[in-house]
Amino acid sequence: ILVRGANVFRGYYRQPELTAEVLSEDGWFRTGDLGMFDNMGRLKVIDRKFNIFRLSTGHVIEPERLEYVLCDCDLVSQVFIYGDREHASLVAIVVLDPEFLKVFLSKKKILKEGSEPPHHQMLCIDTVVRSAVMNELNSHGVERNLSYYELVSNVYLEPYEFDVYGLLTPTLKIKRYDAIRHYQVTINRLYEEIGTDGNQSQMANITNWKMSKSTAKKF
Repeated sequence: ILVRGANVFRGYYRQPELTAEVLSEDGWFRTGDLGMFDNMGRLKVIDRKFNIFRLSTGHVIEPERLEYVLCDCDLVSQVFIYGDREHASLVAIVVLDPEFLKVFLSKKKILKEGSEPPHHQMLCIDTVVRSAVMNELNSHGVERNLSYYELVSNVYLEPYEFDVYGLLTPTLKIKRYDAIRHYQVTINRLYEEIGTDGNQSQMANITNWKMSKSTAKKF
């Protein structure tokens, strides 16, 4: 997103090199934000340029845009997407809505009807629950036209909101570098769980999701 107008500053005082970094020759200010126009012509900020990273496959990832998509899923309260040049796929730290989670697990027959559900913290560490949530998130992503490399290969279900750990800005955005430091051990473990076949399994799951949706449309 670039802006220009009478309200845009003319440059940094006696710092021409720094000015050239943020202002074009014809006066456009480079905000550092990435945006898109929706179908009503409204400009939406979807990410910061410095947040973008590449996977080992070379695919470019816009994490805030993916987080925005996943937070549109009823299950999700907050999400932090992570990836880097050392890995071929993404992992996610996900904060779930406790009430929606219980409804979801009941529909999936993971929780028995009429039974007292376990404490939210216990549900978050249950491997069956983690797998069901990840599949639901990726199905949601496919429905929102995310590419296969934009889906997640593993998730950690965080039982507490990010602000408990001081990981949100005053505008409720994730402090990305703080989140990486806070969850580094967890992130490493998520990639260890994926193993060498993680990316192939992910692609196989996506193919199955697309095939099942295509079959459903036919009927």
